[in-house]
Amino acid sequence: MSEKNPRIACTVHGSKVISHVLSWYKQPWEQGLSFLVSHRDMGKPSYAEGVSERFMPEIDRVTNSFTLLIGNAEKKDAGIYYCAIWYANRYIFGEGTEVIFQEENDIKEPSVELLGPSAWELRHQQAATFLCQAMAFYPKAIRIKWLVGGLQNMANTEIFLSLKNEDGNFQKVGRLTVSTEVWEEGADITCRVEHESGTKLLRAKEKWKSDKKECELTAAVGETEGTAHLNQESISENSTHPALGDLTGMLVSVFYAYLGMLSISIMYTLILVTWTCKVNVDNHGRRQAKEHAGQQTVAFIGGN
Repeated sequence: MSEKNPRIACTVHGSKVISHVLSWYKQPWEQGLSFLVSHRDMGKPSYAEGVSERFMPEIDRVTNSFTLLIGNAEKKDAGIYYCAIWYANRYIFGEGTEVIFQEENDIKEPSVELLGPSAWELRHQQAATFLCQAMAFYPKAIRIKWLVGGLQNMANTEIFLSLKNEDGNFQKVGRLTVSTEVWEEGADITCRVEHESGTKLLRAKEKWKSDKKECELTAAVGETEGTAHLNQESISENSTHPALGDLTGMLVSVFYAYLGMLSISIMYTLILVTWTCKVNVDNHGRRQAKEHAGQQTVAFIGGN
């Protein structure tokens, strides 16, 4: 966190935020989950024993969300914070927000790239796979979300763990797969990257060339209100990016080439082993014949 008073937000979908008991939990590094505070609309917050009132919960009716403001944040406030609501006699938890303490000059915004499907994948696999890669960012906390047709999509997605580079910065990749039909019908595929440095939106749309159905990935640069601009050196408007299907085809070719070389190597090894065994057997046979002939000669000489 570079702000002195960071704010964590949770949005409620399918119900009014004012209808629930709202709670916040914290999980320090390598420790268990602990309760911080709970409250209801128009009610006074109820804090856990020993928790400071600088943790201030608030409700925003306009956005149907509730937030936790950490006043005068300290290094010990780092950890993962979870929001929760009481619904149908059970708690429903949010996915968690990681709070990291670092100096402001340590923040590095991610460079973001979007890779999309090729005609080969669309034709042979009846699928369209997209990869969204955030690179060279710091601190580690980052979110990659997928939107299909403007709505958040969680089906057929996979968000991989952040990896630390040798220079201390991080990288993270998210994957989305949709059907060829969805892609060719013109669905907008958007990758949303949320980082402390700002929020970046990259949108992929199908592009038709003359009379041929050639899918080309174009990236539309977007920005949420009050966030940083996209690094134009990493992706610019209407830029074309490598297709996953092409990479897949290349890997398949390399794989089969490897199998061919492996088969030749195995055959060569078998021939060599067979030839070696034959030589050893022949040599052994000659040696036994010689020894036997020598014994007969010695016996013959001794007999005279």
